[in-house]
Amino acid sequence: MSVRGRAWLIIAGALLGLIAYEIWSYEYIDMFDQFEVKAVVVDPVTDNYAVVYRYEHANSSSVVNAVWIRSDAPAVGSKEPVGGRPALVWIGNINDIELEWRPANPRLQAKIQRPVLVKTGKNFNDCYFDYANHRNIVCIDPDRVEVLIQPKSQS
Repeated sequence: MSVRGRAWLIIAGALLGLIAYEIWSYEYIDMFDQFEVKAVVVDPVTDNYAVVYRYEHANSSSVVNAVWIRSDAPAVGSKEPVGGRPALVWIGNINDIELEWRPANPRLQAKIQRPVLVKTGKNFNDCYFDYANHRNIVCIDPDRVEVLIQPKSQS
């Protein structure tokens, strides 16, 4: 093979590798999904960030709140897409859930002050597609999030 042929082969391989990396880094995210950072909660012990997004999920036409746990903190208001899977998803007011990092606990703590059905696992389709009950469902990845349900006192 000529030097020119090898050069084209290397360039083509590099481009394919770049495309594969881009697809991998935005795994599980549809190109039509929309994001907006609404809040950031820092874990001062690990320097992880719970980033709360307003997430327009294109496949279901749902608008949800979703938390990605990241090692960097985007600015509130940023509309840059995020890759990977969320750790927590819910529909409703962003203030329905209070997020907190607790010392000696590697998981994000989510405090909820209303009755909800907590669905655990890696697949959050119930939170995107279950229209009949979507306000009463919270989807979590139990490896990354712990849920505490604390109904408001009736005083």
